[in-house]
Amino acid sequence: MLLRLLPIFLLVSITSLGANTGSPILYAGGFPTLQAAIDAIPPTGGTLVIDGQFEATATQTCLHVTGVLGPCILSRANIRLLGDGVTSKIYTTGSAGGLQVVASDLITVDGIEFAGIWSPGMQPDVYAVGIRIDMWNGASRPASTRVTIANCRIHNFSFNGIWARQGTSQLHFRGNESYANQGNGIELEGQDASVIDNELHDNQGQGIEVYSPAQRVRVTSNKMDGNKGTGIKLINDPSFGVLSSVNVLGNEVAHNGLAGILYWSALGAASAPSGLITISANTVNENEYWGITIAQAGIGIAVIGNVVSSNMLSGINISGSTDVVVSDNVLASLPGTNSSVYGIIVTNESQRVLLRHNLVQTGSQTPLVGKASVPRRCTPTATRGGRR
Repeated sequence: MLLRLLPIFLLVSITSLGANTGSPILYAGGFPTLQAAIDAIPPTGGTLVIDGQFEATATQTCLHVTGVLGPCILSRANIRLLGDGVTSKIYTTGSAGGLQVVASDLITVDGIEFAGIWSPGMQPDVYAVGIRIDMWNGASRPASTRVTIANCRIHNFSFNGIWARQGTSQLHFRGNESYANQGNGIELEGQDASVIDNELHDNQGQGIEVYSPAQRVRVTSNKMDGNKGTGIKLINDPSFGVLSSVNVLGNEVAHNGLAGILYWSALGAASAPSGLITISANTVNENEYWGITIAQAGIGIAVIGNVVSSNMLSGINISGSTDVVVSDNVLASLPGTNSSVYGIIVTNESQRVLLRHNLVQTGSQTPLVGKASVPRRCTPTATRGGRR
C-alpha cells in the first residue's frame, strides 16, 4: 500500500512546490527522449519528473564538450530532476553516462536509479559514469556549482558511480547508494562539498575517493563495505593542486580490500604538503590490510577517537609522515575474529608524531611498533587506470 501511495504523494508535493514558486513542472514521459525533456525546461528553470524508465545512450548534447554520450544539463540553472525512488530509472546500453551536469548552477537530482552495463570481466570505460559533474574546458564558462545528488541508486557503470571533477564547487551528495561500479562509488575533486549518509559497497575501486584539489570537504556518516580498493581514500596530488581541510567523521568502514581509511601524497610529503585533515569517530573493522593509514603526509593530520578493530595487518599505520596526532583511539579485536598483527605502526621516515591516550587491546597484536618498516606488499600505489 505504501508503494502505491508514494507516487501520488510525490505528485502532490511537486505540484504544491510548483504553485508556490512559479516553476513549471514537466514529465519526461511526454517527450520522445529524455534529452528532449531536459531541453524543454524553460531558461528560467523548472522541475522534470522522471516518470518511468529512459534509455540514455544515444544522446550527444555534451559530446563536443566532454567527449561523453548521455543525457546532459549543459550551461543551465535552477533545474530539478525528480523521481519517485521506485520506478524512475535512467539506463545505458553502451558506452555512455547516466547523466552529465556541465557548467550549470543550482541543479538537484533526487530519487532516480541510474543503471550501467558493467559486469566483472569487462574493461573499464572512463566515459561511462553514472552521474558526472564537470566544467566546460577551454571556454569562458563557469564550472558546475550548487549541485545536489540525493536518494539515488547508481550501479554497474564502467567507471565511477558519481564523479565531481576539479573546478566544481558547493556539491552535496546525500542518501545515495552507489555499488557494483568498476571504479569508485563516489570520486570528488571539487571544493566546498559534503558527502553524507551514503552507502558505497562492492565497487571495484574505492567507496569514496577525495582527490586534489578538493578542499573544505565533509565526509560524514557514510557506510563503506566490501569495496575492492579502500573504503575512504584521500589523495594529495600536486599535479592537480593541494588537498586540504577534509573532515572524515563518523563513518562505518568494513571489509574493504586494502585499507579502511587511507591518506596518501602522490609525490611525498615534502613535495606539496597538505593538511588540516581530521579523521575522527569512525568505526573501522575487518579490512584486508590496514585500518587507518597516513602515508607521505604533512602539516596538521589528526587521527582522533576512532574505534579500529580486527584489520588484518595493523590498526593504525603512520608511514613517512610529519606533524601527525594519533590520540584517544581504541584498537581491539571483535569476538570471533583474528587480531591485527600490530596495533600502531610508526615508520622510521616519520617525524613529529604525537601518540597519546590510545587504548590498544593486549593479546596477539603488538601494541606499538616504532620506527618499523612497512611491508612492501602493503605500500599504497599510484595506479589509477585511465583517470583522465
